[in-house]
Amino acid sequence: MVTPLLSVCIPTYNRAPLLDQCLASLTVQFKNMPLQSEIEIVVHNNASNDKTEKIVKKYIKKFKNIHYYKNEINVGADINMCMAANHAKGKYIWFFSDDDLQKRNAISSVIKIIQKNLPDVLMVNMDLYSKDLSKILDTNLFRNKKDVFVKTKKDFFSYLEKKFFLPFDWHIGVYSSLIVSKKLFQKNWQKVLFYNGFLNQFAHSSLFYYFPDDFKIYIIADSLVKFRADNRSFGPSDRVQFLIYWYPILNRHYGIIKKINRKSITTKFIFLLTIKNLTRTMRVLILSFFKVDIADVLMKFFYRSSKGEKKKWSISV
Repeated sequence: MVTPLLSVCIPTYNRAPLLDQCLASLTVQFKNMPLQSEIEIVVHNNASNDKTEKIVKKYIKKFKNIHYYKNEINVGADINMCMAANHAKGKYIWFFSDDDLQKRNAISSVIKIIQKNLPDVLMVNMDLYSKDLSKILDTNLFRNKKDVFVKTKKDFFSYLEKKFFLPFDWHIGVYSSLIVSKKLFQKNWQKVLFYNGFLNQFAHSSLFYYFPDDFKIYIIADSLVKFRADNRSFGPSDRVQFLIYWYPILNRHYGIIKKINRKSITTKFIFLLTIKNLTRTMRVLILSFFKVDIADVLMKFFYRSSKGEKKKWSISV
């Protein structure tokens, strides 16, 4: 059996209809038969009690490069993600959310970049869609006009300095945008779980953010993913309570990144991160006491498009 170049790993839990759409967006790309031999899909079911297994088996009947695993008990999102990646046979692992979709040229574009550049990490740009995918809320979430390829952590953090405020978050925590080499995953995943503990959602990006090593990081400017907004399945449903729950998790994640990469991060980066955390505190206080969300105001104030014009943002958290 030929070793695939790319493994798309999809941890899933009780999202059968959305997983169906996700798998459809991947498998439609298999009309290119040579492409199909370069990729495998790994679905790891975290003890779902819906029709997840039935959905996956429908695709397995058509495609031999889809592999399915199921936990007997729910082990949590981070561990389930690592279990999926441990089953991957590909040289690269694309961590992909069960509710997002790939565009028709996504896999071929990624494979061409990998073959040409051999990066340790790839970040895939996205477009933001409404929950039902009927509307495009925002495009080019990375705000890049062209691909960026950096070969040191210092250069990468210099790149991120230009991505405050919201664009920074898209780079540092979103699930479906990240691809890492299998070697990098195998080297670091157990250490990542130690750092994470109660911290969820970031085991994937922590694979390189939580280590001082230099990595070759390729940021793809083309939007290859349809990111589904407002579809989280964790934390309180109330907006204020969710922010009170979520912001400390983000701050802890950023704090670990800052501590471990102190030789690569500039003073400017630390200053911007401090301002970002202060604005989050301000947002929660104003939302709590006055029932007014200042997120759009903050984004308009802190971020301008490349043409110097203020841009309207769609805010999810």
